[in-house]
Amino acid sequence: MAACTSTLTTSPILKRIIINPKASLPNIKPIIYGLSTYTSKRNVYTVVYIRGANFFPFGTTNVTFGPLRNIPVTYYSSYNISFTLPQTRRNPLSTGTYSVQVTSVNNMTNIFPSTVYSNKVLYTLT
Repeated sequence: MAACTSTLTTSPILKRIIINPKASLPNIKPIIYGLSTYTSKRNVYTVVYIRGANFFPFGTTNVTFGPLRNIPVTYYSSYNISFTLPQTRRNPLSTGTYSVQVTSVNNMTNIFPSTVYSNKVLYTLT
């Protein structure tokens, strides 16, 4: 019986990935490209759609609207989310311009999760 011999070949792409010590994780910082609207009336029910990138599902992505943090979002895709403008009777928002910012929890490292922040976009309540 003849001995079975084989050689293992590795593709050049795989070699680059294995050998490259400078390889890094993908960018997960959320980015806002635009909003469906940039103005609305104060204390009126309004859903704002956000177009952007690097949005994540399962509660890891939230919105900050002015002083109000951790506003839940509806996740459609990694490029589209929406949130409802907060209507609070206890601490109502006055008319003015507020910043909208997307925040995501970075769970890439389970040891030390951190929060990453998007760029800020201005929104006006009239």
